[in-house]
Amino acid sequence: MVRVCVVGLELAVMYNDQSVLENHHLAVAFKLLQHDGADIFENLTTKSYRTLRRVAIDVVSSYDSCCSCFTTTNDDDDDDV
Repeated sequence: MVRVCVVGLELAVMYNDQSVLENHHLAVAFKLLQHDGADIFENLTTKSYRTLRRVAIDVVSSYDSCCSCFTTTNDDDDDDV
């Protein structure tokens, strides 16, 4: 497994080493939705959009917590980076 949370890595610093790729992908996805013609949720009410966003974040976060216990890494092995 490639370790993303390496000292000095921009994304790891930005997301405080917590679910770095998951947080990044969610942030990029919601940023892309802000472009004209790209917001597939534009007809949702503000309340519905906030709920959808919270659910998406919760689903990705819970998947990361659930699956991270099944991977093992050797923190001393820097060859993967």
